[in-house]
Amino acid sequence: MTVDTRSRAYHALEEAIGAFMDVIREENDDCDDVMAVDAVLILGTQWIDDDGDRAGSVTGFPRTGSQPYYTTLGLVEATRSMLLNTASE
Repeated sequence: MTVDTRSRAYHALEEAIGAFMDVIREENDDCDDVMAVDAVLILGTQWIDDDGDRAGSVTGFPRTGSQPYYTTLGLVEATRSMLLNTASE
């Protein structure tokens, strides 16, 4: 991956974060002054290897390219908890 490709991808991620913040503000009357401070994009990938077996991986892209691991881990854990609560309803 070239530096230019990575830079364009992070620019697009920042635009997407802004768009989702607009959604949050539109859907919640009390969130006009809320701002996104941390984010991580998590991608699950899958492919078929040379033996015909399914293989996969998970890759994380922290906002702006880097952030303390505990910030990323906190976002992931909070999302996990939220999903588990939603699944149990």
